[in-house]
Order: sequence, then structure tokens, then C-alpha cells
Amino acid sequence: AMGQADIAPGARAVATEFGLGFVPTGWESFDFALSHGIYFRRLFQQLVEALKSPDTATLAGELGGYDLSRTGNLAWSHED
Repeated sequence: AMGQADIAPGARAVATEFGLGFVPTGWESFDFALSHGIYFRRLFQQLVEALKSPDTATLAGELGGYDLSRTGNLAWSHED
């Protein structure tokens, strides 16, 4: 932000906010590991729906660097 940095780890959204250039070096996934009962609770499903909403997609697009296309996908399920 002060025009003095050479290189630093960070997020595209922060670089965009401060008008800095950004060169991606990789992707990081953010996954929830939940018990079966929690995944299907109303409050968690409301969180998933909020993350899949058009408003969230718009914000993610403005910030840049976010891929919400797999939000809410159940990757693996095993009941005890």
C-alpha cells in the first residue's frame, strides 16, 4: 500500500483493494469437515445458501480471486 513492497504472500482481494498488482502462485481450498448431522442442520444449510447467493457471487467477483462454483458440494459422506 505504501509502494515499497517487492513481494509478499497475500490474497488477490487485498491486493485489489489497495490497487496493487497480483501474481497468483497457487490456489487454496477452504473445506468444512463436518459430521453428517451438522451438515444437514438448518443453520449450516442457511450458511451454504448465503455463500451461493447472487450477492455473494457479486462480491466475490468484485474482490477477485474467489471460485465459489463448488460451494455446498458434498465431497464425501460416511455415516457411523
